[in-house]
Amino acid sequence: MEKTNDKPILTALRKMEIGESLPYPVERTSYLRSACVSFGLEWGKKFKTKTNREEWTVSAIQTA
Repeated sequence: MEKTNDKPILTALRKMEIGESLPYPVERTSYLRSACVSFGLEWGKKFKTKTNREEWTVSAIQTA
């Protein structure tokens, strides 16, 4: 089972490197996706999200 991240989402997103992936519990999906769009634009970064329904996680991946 994939271990989820316990860091605050905004802190983790800000410190991410290109290609890095951070999993969170699926209950955080809405907030994680919103943060990726809003703060990615503000910080000049691009993120994508991926849902793993088997392990009930959602991951943010920095793409640029």
